[in-house]
Amino acid sequence: MPTCMKGVITAVIKAAVFDVGRTLMEYVDMPNSWKDYYPAAIRNIRDSLGLDVSEEELDRSLEIFTSYSPRVNYREVDYTPEHIFADVISGWRCRPELSKVISAFFDSMKLKAYIYPESKKVLENLRHRGVKTAALTDVATGMPDELHKSYFSELLPDLDMYVSSVSCGYRKPNPRGLEMISRELGASPEEMLMIGDEPKDIEVAKRFGCKSVLIDRNEEGLDYGQDYTVINLEQLRQLIICINVDFCRLTPCGSDCRRCRFHKLGECMGCLKSEGKCVSLWHNGCKIFACCSEHEVSFCGLCPEFPCKWLSDNMSKWDKYGIFRLGELKKELESRNSSL
Repeated sequence: MPTCMKGVITAVIKAAVFDVGRTLMEYVDMPNSWKDYYPAAIRNIRDSLGLDVSEEELDRSLEIFTSYSPRVNYREVDYTPEHIFADVISGWRCRPELSKVISAFFDSMKLKAYIYPESKKVLENLRHRGVKTAALTDVATGMPDELHKSYFSELLPDLDMYVSSVSCGYRKPNPRGLEMISRELGASPEEMLMIGDEPKDIEVAKRFGCKSVLIDRNEEGLDYGQDYTVINLEQLRQLIICINVDFCRLTPCGSDCRRCRFHKLGECMGCLKSEGKCVSLWHNGCKIFACCSEHEVSFCGLCPEFPCKWLSDNMSKWDKYGIFRLGELKKELESRNSSL
């Protein structure tokens, strides 16, 4: 069985850029649209601050605020909360402090965040592997950056960079945010991945020139023209491993012995060198190694029978995402060879 596939070019992802909402976290009991919050939020400004504002003035303010929603009036340029709310209250006879107006508006929503269980672990793991991480997020209309970040503050230490539509001045799919991240992290478009759940996350990657990953948590089979699809962030981690893999060091089961704790401790010389007699798992020889040798393929994903019944029945017992990774490795190898 070959231990290295000749002619395979190297592909390396140096930076993974994440959307935030419904990618790293989500708001609990969120309505179908942010617009559903607006009427009560506008009225809460008056009621909580005890302002003398008429119903007509409130209705006009609601119209103004709604007009800033990019889902109502498409725009890529973004505005600061101060700009938006100064316009919102411009017709009022009273002049409350903008900071209090903004706080009252968002206080009424009582937003609660749910951070996906795998988010922090995957971000930590990617950085451990030398992949830089960044967030590129479109902030809800009028929301201050600091308030937005407070809902996922526990993830911020695991991000090398945070860019929002407010801080860069543009909303996705405008590529300005990715351009800023590219310069700061020293990664070219070819060395970056954009990960998100909406069409604009895929489109911004196309405009910028990097690969895109759609996270389809409900497994709806969505197709926005993305390069890759995953159903959770753990699959994303496996995907990046596949993209960054050194095929010369790949074992038949799709692993890299260098990352195995037994190999690091010197208790095992590695699957390839030992010809499948890994002391940690397969004292009598690895069934997968023997099967790949019999079928004359370097790893399972290349076998015409993949995924066979034995693999489907057994691999998840020790490697939950093994079959997914093997399938992605096959795609990655085909992609690299097609570029030769």
